[in-house]
Amino acid sequence: MFLKKSNNWCAIIILVSFFLPWWNIFLSISGYEIIGFMSNTGRFGNAINKEYDASIPFFYYLIYMFPLLSVIILFMNIRDIDTRNFSIFSGVIFTLWFIYYFIQVAPDRGADIFKFLGIGMYASIIASLGLILGAFIDPLIKKRESKTLTVINFQEIEKLINNLNKIVGNTVCWLTLFMVLVTVLVVILRYGFSIGFIWMQESVRFMYAAVFLLCGGLTLLNDKHVRVDVLYLRMNDRNKAIVEVFGNIFFLIPVCFIIFYFSWNYVINSWTQLEGSIEERGLHLVFIMKTFIWCFALLVGLQGISNIVKSLKVIIKYNESDK
Repeated sequence: MFLKKSNNWCAIIILVSFFLPWWNIFLSISGYEIIGFMSNTGRFGNAINKEYDASIPFFYYLIYMFPLLSVIILFMNIRDIDTRNFSIFSGVIFTLWFIYYFIQVAPDRGADIFKFLGIGMYASIIASLGLILGAFIDPLIKKRESKTLTVINFQEIEKLINNLNKIVGNTVCWLTLFMVLVTVLVVILRYGFSIGFIWMQESVRFMYAAVFLLCGGLTLLNDKHVRVDVLYLRMNDRNKAIVEVFGNIFFLIPVCFIIFYFSWNYVINSWTQLEGSIEERGLHLVFIMKTFIWCFALLVGLQGISNIVKSLKVIIKYNESDK
């Protein structure tokens, strides 16, 4: 039972990544030799004046929380103490640490910072996200009375994904109202009072990007995307479900992956520079707007998985009715 909990595996991965000697693996910097790496390269210096200071900020010593929190998770599971909230807390702390690390280091290295990370760091990043996801997925894993194997309740996963897109989409869609109001206000101020605010004009573009990208999953959930149907409308529900499964697996999800993959450096470079508007008085949150690309790929990809589960239920239902 101990090893059937995903947070135990994640905690073990973090401990292994922390203590094992990864230095020579793949000829890259060890995932947990950050302090030595930073001291040797003089990261904490004035890059403009070329005056380097080998002192290390206290933040980097917080990495020693990783094994400590991992041991606590393992201990709590041994004592049958509920670790769900603590796993979420630990996973969020770890993830925020990695994000801050990238923001601090990447300005000097750019997207190439990922070439300096060892397998220990990559494993820990995955395990940190696993702690968060596992806290939600583990309750969905149940034992079948007639079998010893555990199965995932895919209907609950479908419901979880649908609710996520409903919450995000129904919240963000209100920006369409604010877009209209702000646009009217910009026109009135500009042509009625000869007053203009660049940040206000750019906010319309930001809101449009948010609505277009963050509501993609909700639109797919409600089947409101534009379809070019030739044969699909004439099919019965079973054949439609087969087309949905095929289309989501071989087209939708791969496209979402491609969008995420090819936008990686684009978004990372924007974050490393904390990219802002080209206008001095514009909105200096371009890096946030570009992150919506990742959100789009994630939300639509997840909804594709939900649609696959939904279509498989239809196919199974038809097969059972045929027997």
